[in-house]
Amino acid sequence: MKEFQLGILFVHGIGTQPARDTLVRWGDALLKVIRRATAEDPGRTTSFVTRADRGDRSGDKPAEAVVEFRCKDRVDGEKWLIAEGWWAESFPLPTYSELVSWSLRAVPWAIALHIAQRFWQCNPKASRIAFSLAFADAVLRLLIAMALMPILMVLPALTLILGLVPQLRSLMLSAQTLLLGTIGDSLAFVESPLRAALIRAPILDGLARLKDRCERTVIVAHSQGAAVTLDALGGIVDRDETAESMGPSKSSPLPDALVTFGSGVNQLVSLKVLAAGALEKDSGINAASVAAMTTLGVIALLVMLFAGSHSHAISIGQLVQASLVMAGAGVLGLALGYILRLLDGVRDGVKKTAKWTAMILVTVLLTFVSIYFRKAYQAVMNLPVAQVGLLGVLLASLVYAMRTILSPITQAAVTSPVRYPRGLSRWLDIYASKDPVPNGPTRIEKANANLTSVQVWNRGAALSDHTTYWENLDGFVLRVARVCAETAGSRWQDKLAPSTQETWRDQCAARRVRILRWTLRLNLVPWAVIFFVLWRRYGTRLPVPFSLPSWFWDWGSGVEQFITLAGSVVLGAWITAGLLRWRWSAWVHADQEAVLARKSAEDVGERADPFSGQMIILWLLGWLAVSLALGLEAEATSLLSDPGAWLLASGMLIPIWAFAAQTSSVVDWLLPVPKQPCSDDERAGPTATDGTASPA
Repeated sequence: MKEFQLGILFVHGIGTQPARDTLVRWGDALLKVIRRATAEDPGRTTSFVTRADRGDRSGDKPAEAVVEFRCKDRVDGEKWLIAEGWWAESFPLPTYSELVSWSLRAVPWAIALHIAQRFWQCNPKASRIAFSLAFADAVLRLLIAMALMPILMVLPALTLILGLVPQLRSLMLSAQTLLLGTIGDSLAFVESPLRAALIRAPILDGLARLKDRCERTVIVAHSQGAAVTLDALGGIVDRDETAESMGPSKSSPLPDALVTFGSGVNQLVSLKVLAAGALEKDSGINAASVAAMTTLGVIALLVMLFAGSHSHAISIGQLVQASLVMAGAGVLGLALGYILRLLDGVRDGVKKTAKWTAMILVTVLLTFVSIYFRKAYQAVMNLPVAQVGLLGVLLASLVYAMRTILSPITQAAVTSPVRYPRGLSRWLDIYASKDPVPNGPTRIEKANANLTSVQVWNRGAALSDHTTYWENLDGFVLRVARVCAETAGSRWQDKLAPSTQETWRDQCAARRVRILRWTLRLNLVPWAVIFFVLWRRYGTRLPVPFSLPSWFWDWGSGVEQFITLAGSVVLGAWITAGLLRWRWSAWVHADQEAVLARKSAEDVGERADPFSGQMIILWLLGWLAVSLALGLEAEATSLLSDPGAWLLASGMLIPIWAFAAQTSSVVDWLLPVPKQPCSDDERAGPTATDGTASPA
């Protein structure tokens, strides 16, 4: 029998992660959930960290900790070994010039596939209208993204140029270091087979070390670490003619369970397909690059035509005539192509007659066309035919490129390299609702019953969802704890919150996130009113704490005042948004503690409580905006100079609190609290411990 019942390998994600940071942050969150769940246990199962080894930075000896679970009525304890799969410094970073060159190809592709994946997730059995709306939404997002693409592509290269300026050199070097430490990891994994092997090595070595010392093993991997782990287990194959998965060899270690969250598999596999040129073999073009270039060309031509129309060099009538000429030429070309296609389909017996007939018809048609164009030659030469024709070609190319991006061919190309690892017993894939990295569940070629993809709700924000999984105690950490406990066969696993209530807990979390997003949106309304009122009322008379240097571009009067006011309003909105998040976090923390303690729905406190402070903050902010709009700032200044006015202001909090309470009731009506299902313990009836049913 081995020393440990369970070994857990934590694999961090992209970026320059410090050694031991993943072990400490993830391990503390996991043990916190387990301790909170078993705190009410009559047998009192307790967990202790009995030993910890800081390891070294070479990767030969990773950081690890020993956790022992002890129960009062049992002598023997259960031991877990938690180790860190630290790969951040296991490979040499690429140069910044390599990163810039790679980003010119990868950025359009990654953004285009990000939008396409959202479209692929729509229900194929949905109505024609729903599918058309999803397609139109994807096309609109692609147009906006492709229009902004040149800026995103130029930014990395711009740091090279700005780095030559002495005053900006340190800032640009910091930006380059940040990009190399994040995007450079993806470049190393996608473009360099040797670097990819060096990244996989610490994970495989750490897993092998756990397999030697533990009865069962679990890997918990995040972001690019999830993609590297899946690749190490044989779940990502190189796309070739046979497209067969090699899989891990019999001597390669394999965990008993795999947990991936915020997985970077979708993004990195798409980039590997791009690097291998697999899509060009299927569709013949790099659709993302074509879409970016044609969008830029369309914008340039539209600007030229608009400038010509504005200067009266080109009239609207000329544009219409040029469009009709090009449309006629297109119809003529289609007619000729159709006739030639008919000739190919005619039987041999009548082909000669049909050929002569078609030649006569084409000759007559071309004669009439040439006579017409000879008479209209001078008029046609004065039309912007070349610009309109080029615009038509670019639009046709753009339509073809976008259709290729959203097509099933592209979907199959970026999905086929991902396979379920051969021999893996369980795989739990978790993704947050707005996490842009996985952008939904991990795409896999063939569905597998052992793969479960779960959506959780962190904060509902693209900028923070990827990094706040371990703050989601009831939606994410509790699931990880359950996988670990079930894999280890822990006797205390039934003390965790029932798995039958996971759907209810997810619905409650989704409701909390929805309320947060709406409060943050409402926070912008009074600040927009404040900005509008102050600018209209004071404008250039606003005092400014600075003035632009003399060598700076002269934007005209009032620029300093506008920047100062806009910056102040943005700062104020950011502060109040932070206050709203703070009160929301306190509400979420109380709910999570109640869930972990297996309390009933009444104790969970899912109601939008006005005492949480969110509604009070919004009403105070709204009162400030209305006061400014009514021009009451002078009266407010005189009142605040009177000590008695402060007592009056304190009394005004009572009606504001009443308004907040009413608003909370409206929120409860619009977003009702999900109904809590009965747990297995409640169905079983009273327990033998105290004669009462176990709380849900």
